[in-house]
Amino acid sequence: MNSLAEKITIVQNFICTDPGRLGVLLSQLTIMARIFGDIKFVVNYNTEKNSSIVKDAYEKTIKNLDFTNNLEKDWALTTLELIKKCNTPYILYLCEDFIYLDDNKLWFDALEESMENRVDLLMLARIDKYTQATHVKKYCPGDHVYFYSSKDSPHLTLPIDAMHEKTFFTERLKEYADLHSYAIPNPYEAYYKHKYSIRTFDILCAVPKKILLEEVHPLGVRESTIAQIERTRNLILEK
Repeated sequence: MNSLAEKITIVQNFICTDPGRLGVLLSQLTIMARIFGDIKFVVNYNTEKNSSIVKDAYEKTIKNLDFTNNLEKDWALTTLELIKKCNTPYILYLCEDFIYLDDNKLWFDALEESMENRVDLLMLARIDKYTQATHVKKYCPGDHVYFYSSKDSPHLTLPIDAMHEKTFFTERLKEYADLHSYAIPNPYEAYYKHKYSIRTFDILCAVPKKILLEEVHPLGVRESTIAQIERTRNLILEK
């Protein structure tokens, strides 16, 4: 992964107040450190609860770290500030509720091939869904990833948890932040799914051939409840 350190930065901006999810996060940091090596992490923890635990764990585990505890309740604006610290052409945005496949070669191959082909967006979550046979036959196969145009995307969502070309990701965050201010990231995906889906853009996308991570929710819900997510989604649709 050392050769990727000049090309990609990992960005995280999250809260983790549920004990079950905190346990997942802490259990995965050592694995993340092995997978990503010298790649820089730019992390903001957006709550006081568990802040010392999370900060201590990151500082003990992650080799190349910029950690902040900015409590401003505007996820998009704070994320934009984090990206300003990144000097790489790609951003790997990782949510806190993932379990990682501990194989850095699989990660290296997928990330490297995507960047070599100037992909704008590499999907990371729900890979099992997007590599079903009905979708795969429409993709252009590479060695480690499948390529496709956003205009022919099998899904509508412009995801957060993905590898993003930095300029495109920054533009999307600025557009969203000019209209909305929410403490959680979920409405970002709702905005781009329901107002401007991924198919409205003309970018090159990719999806790994093999699953690299899996999303988990120990209690079946996020800190932001389903009701809250629904309220923010409806607000976006009304505007």
